[in-house]
Amino acid sequence: MFIIAFFSPDKERTYPEHQQGTRNNFLKALEEHLSRNRLSQAGPFVVGQRVTYADLVIYQICHDEQLVQNGRAGLKEYPRSVKLVDAVEGRPNIKAFLNSERYLG
Repeated sequence: MFIIAFFSPDKERTYPEHQQGTRNNFLKALEEHLSRNRLSQAGPFVVGQRVTYADLVIYQICHDEQLVQNGRAGLKEYPRSVKLVDAVEGRPNIKAFLNSERYLG
């Protein structure tokens, strides 16, 4: 939905609608899953202590939606999601990339 709203010819209307609707619904559902699922409760990632592709996808969505920048301001209502984002960014290779000159983000 992000892509459709962001690249819409009527972006000035569709993207704010997405931010208030679809995105909030996604974040609430993600936070609930991460907080209540037995595997997710065992660590910072979706399945506990092991990073998976799902964690990277969630991180990328949060990054693209500008939720991880500015001290995680976009995730202030979602502490469990912040834990996942922090864990992904704390991975040595990801941390090195985000601190490199190659990162434009």
